[in-house]
Amino acid sequence: MTKPNSRILELTTISGESLTLAGNRRIKKNTYVIIKTESTNNQISNMDTENGSYPIWGQKFNVNMPMHATFFTLEVRCKNSYGDHAVGSVKVER
Repeated sequence: MTKPNSRILELTTISGESLTLAGNRRIKKNTYVIIKTESTNNQISNMDTENGSYPIWGQKFNVNMPMHATFFTLEVRCKNSYGDHAVGSVKVER
């Protein structure tokens, strides 16, 4: 349901290619995507546990974007025994 003064943005997280951590360490498993907007709750994709540096999510999201929002951010993260790590991010502006 759309909130007043907002719009729905449909996003699909598809996959990643050749993802690495700092120092070009290959990712073995447990990657996911966080969708962030200026003033709404973050949405998190399912975790890919099998495809390492070539994750596949194939997940569709309906993101409630405030009308005043000028961008959203996609952040890829990886969870391993040493903690939760940022792999990369992109800021998409309208």
